[in-house]
Amino acid sequence: KDRGCEWSGKLEGLEAHLDVKTGDCKYVDVECSNEFCTEHCQRYDLDSHLSYYCPKREFTCQHCNFKATYEVVSNDHWPQCPFYPVPCPNACGIQAMERGDLEAHLLQCSLEEVECDFSHAGCNTK
Repeated sequence: KDRGCEWSGKLEGLEAHLDVKTGDCKYVDVECSNEFCTEHCQRYDLDSHLSYYCPKREFTCQHCNFKATYEVVSNDHWPQCPFYPVPCPNACGIQAMERGDLEAHLLQCSLEEVECDFSHAGCNTK
């Protein structure tokens, strides 16, 4: 047996071994214990799922300490987190600044396009 369960014992003990709640078979499918997660995995993968892969696991934004599920932090919070690192959209060389600092940066960025002083007269040059 290269893979799979290596349990051996009396047939009467098989049901207890395979029990989803109390059994010790690492290869039985179990449900994630995080609230609202409906994913299933084999018992030997459960710790990894709970710690790293479950979208419903508790998660803290490393930029501002906002706490929610990984799904909420990554999909809803990060796109608006004022402390999330973003590059200058003008590619001026600044690779990471806090999102909250971006507006002030663009006011002094040497690559930011500005309207011509004569735009009021119809000049479209930037």
